[in-house]
Amino acid sequence: MFACKVRCRTTVFIKYGEGTPTLESTKALFKQLRKQSKLISVKKIYDYKHWKNDFGEVAATLEVDVLVEHNQHVEYLSDYELRACRVVREQFFTAGTAIQALDSHRYQPLRTRAFR
Repeated sequence: MFACKVRCRTTVFIKYGEGTPTLESTKALFKQLRKQSKLISVKKIYDYKHWKNDFGEVAATLEVDVLVEHNQHVEYLSDYELRACRVVREQFFTAGTAIQALDSHRYQPLRTRAFR
């Protein structure tokens, strides 16, 4: 059962490999992140950085909806938002980047189904 849905924003870096990236190739690379999982639904991908950084990665900003499981010991919505940011960090390799909770919606009664 899920207690709330939180919309989070973060920047994701993906290894590009050899060659020079273009905006189209970067967008194609990030389209595969649109897949839905049970807990995360990617809503928006924007601000594509179609040049490689020092580590050979390209970047884009993602906004995702995260379903946070109910915990009887959690009382405050901000604690659920923190849990949602942790789920985003686990699903997308965002080490070193900030994750921001933009919006949250608490379910009352609890939501029983996931995104799929």
